[in-house]
Amino acid sequence: MARYAISIGLGALVTFALLFVMQLLIATGRGAITEARAFRIVDFVRVERQSIVETKKEKPEKPPEPEQAPDMPSPDTLDSFDSSMAVSMSSPVIDASLNIGGVGFGVSDGEYLPIVKVAPIYPSRA
Repeated sequence: MARYAISIGLGALVTFALLFVMQLLIATGRGAITEARAFRIVDFVRVERQSIVETKKEKPEKPPEPEQAPDMPSPDTLDSFDSSMAVSMSSPVIDASLNIGGVGFGVSDGEYLPIVKVAPIYPSRA
C-alpha cells in the first residue's frame, strides 16, 4: 500500500513540475517572437541568363543498298521409294517383371499447385 502512495505522490510531483516548466517557457518565450534577429542570413541568388538554344537537326544517312542474295538450291525431292530395300526385323523381347511392393518412402505427392488463384479484395480506405 505504501508503494502505491509513493508512486502517486512522485507522479503528481513530476506532473506539476512539467506544467510549471511549460508555463515558464511560454511566459519567457514571447520576446523571442517579437525581437528582431541580431544576425542576417546572406541569400545568394543566381540570376538566370536568357539564352536561346539552337538545336542542329541532322538528317540520317541513307543505308547502303543491300546486296543480292545468292540463289538457294532447291532441296532434293524423293520421287519414288523402293520398298525392296526395306529391312525386316523382329521386335526385341523385354522382361518387364517389376517388384513394386515395399514401403514406398520415395512416393509422395508433388508440391501444392493452385488451380485458381483468387485476387484479394482490399478495402477502399484503410
